[in-house]
Amino acid sequence: MAEKTKLTKEQKAAAKAKKKAEKKPGKVGTFFKNLKAELKKISWYSAHDTIQNSIWVIVAMVICAIVLGAIDWGFGSLIALLGRIG
Repeated sequence: MAEKTKLTKEQKAAAKAKKKAEKKPGKVGTFFKNLKAELKKISWYSAHDTIQNSIWVIVAMVICAIVLGAIDWGFGSLIALLGRIG
């Protein structure tokens, strides 16, 4: 009789191990699964559009740098002139 109970406990342990193996993914696994699904929904720009937009951003940065450099040079010259007068 004790042998029959022991066998039942072993079966329970095996069933528990099997259930644990079939367990749903945890929070991290679910996060990455949902992340992959969401990334598939995004409409990505083509390589040509990305390059073209990058060029426009670089051109805009250069123009801003030139304008700000000119303003800085102008104010620097003005302050130097005022220093010589005073």
